[in-house]
Amino acid sequence: MGISVIIPTHDRNALLKDAVASIYAQSLLPKEVIVVNNGSTPLPKGLLPDSVQIIEIAAHAGASIARNTGAKAATSELIAFLDDDDLWHKNFLEELKGALDQQQADCCLGDFYKGCANKHTFYKSISAHIPNLKRTLLHKNPGFGGGNFLIKRQAFLKVNGFPEHMHMAEDQVLATELAFSGHKIISCPKAKYIIRDLAPTRLSLQPPKGYLQFYHQCKKYMTTLQKARFLLKILYKKAKYHIKQKF
Repeated sequence: MGISVIIPTHDRNALLKDAVASIYAQSLLPKEVIVVNNGSTPLPKGLLPDSVQIIEIAAHAGASIARNTGAKAATSELIAFLDDDDLWHKNFLEELKGALDQQQADCCLGDFYKGCANKHTFYKSISAHIPNLKRTLLHKNPGFGGGNFLIKRQAFLKVNGFPEHMHMAEDQVLATELAFSGHKIISCPKAKYIIRDLAPTRLSLQPPKGYLQFYHQCKKYMTTLQKARFLLKILYKKAKYHIKQKF
């Protein structure tokens, strides 16, 4: 099964070049690379290799729409996503595909690292959460990011991809929909997804706007007690953020 790689990008051309380079440095090369631009201006000619397919969509449409657009245009049975400000270790795709094929899974996730391609340190793993994934997803995101997984395109499209009205927690919603619709999700710790140290640009460090959206999207899977706990979590996160803003 071939692999299509999709990169959503938004006004970060220099970082995008590095992300694309990490794809072409893979030990298992993908069938195609699709860059979906929703930045302020079209990508300049010559920025990326000629083999990269570039799709221009409406400015500021959002990463979820960009990812879904790329997934619909992909021609491979497997798809993977890479954020334009991050990287993959050279064996990332090979490790994920090997594990996915061996265990006959629908989706396989790698571990998170921080740093650069040649020097990175361990950050976060999802492996310990796989046995209780459904319960964990309704409490927190255990490690399902925008670019640390390989998934069967058919499974991705069956759950309608990333929720396009959300700009935060969309990855957690995707994981929840996959898990509760019976798709097999596994992990492969050997696959390294590298987060670059660009903290000020990351939505995850902005106010907790995504929690309430996640609740409305996935409360159908929650018990009454889980709903109450999640709403208390939202109140706590909001209070914590406002206190930080004051001091």
